[in-house]
Amino acid sequence: MAIPNYFENFPDIDYSTALNKAGIETKVPIKDYFHLLRVRDQIFSEVSNFYTYNIQYGERPEQVALKEYGDSQFYWLVLNVNDITDVYSEWPLTPYELDTFIQRKYGSIEKSNEIHHYETQEVINDDGMVVMEAGLIVDADYVLNYEKVPGSFIYFNSYPASITNLEYEYAQNEKKTEIQLLNKKYIYKANVELRRYGRAISKEGIFSYLDIADFYK
Repeated sequence: MAIPNYFENFPDIDYSTALNKAGIETKVPIKDYFHLLRVRDQIFSEVSNFYTYNIQYGERPEQVALKEYGDSQFYWLVLNVNDITDVYSEWPLTPYELDTFIQRKYGSIEKSNEIHHYETQEVINDDGMVVMEAGLIVDADYVLNYEKVPGSFIYFNSYPASITNLEYEYAQNEKKTEIQLLNKKYIYKANVELRRYGRAISKEGIFSYLDIADFYK
């Protein structure tokens, strides 16, 4: 990942790495990456500014940027628009990476197959109405009593499904595969704004926003 392309516009700061017994700090110069960028929330109200992209297993942010924007350096925008600050925990893992993560987290295959929680199952009556939506977390002894045929006074029971740790982790990982990307026609202006943002950052630790609202006028 071409980190220098992202932070080259950010100023350097002295970062404390240690404190000795005399109270003297050991500092090293680093880029001021503490000023994380955020796309303003109201921009998301304009759905035409973005489009949905489904990450393929194994794709990295820079690969998505190269594929969609023609330049891998725009990986920062892929992450920024989706509010991803930790690519290691917020970006989807490959099946191998996910299995390795699950093994480390739960310790064994047996524990990964233990029940994580219970979820409702979708229930639709004969009129086509959704009586219960799927995926709601409930207690193990939860029971839905419903009329399959409205007005029949004949009731059926629906029981929750058990979700194992393994299924839970796979579902969470799958959710991460759908992201939003900024419309390609705004890429140039986004890059200009980033450079302007980097020059404007002060060392007082004042949090700033990447203001791209004017792009859409």
